Amino acid sequence: MKAELQAQKLAAKEARVARQALNQARNRLLRAGIKARKEERARKKMITQFHREGIPIPPELEEPIPD
Repeated sequence: MKAELQAQKLAAKEARVARQALNQARNRLLRAGIKARKEERARKKMITQFHREGIPIPPELEEPIPD
């Protein structure tokens, strides 16, 4: 009886740890995508600003930022 309870607790703990690891990995991917989209918006704003002012666009800003 007690051994069964310990086995259930251990299985539940392992499942919880696995679920948390999966959620953390998913959240890191989501955060990376959000960050990339923010950086791309900022890059586009800078390019637009450079066009308005007639300043040549630096080569590092010509590469789009992938999601």
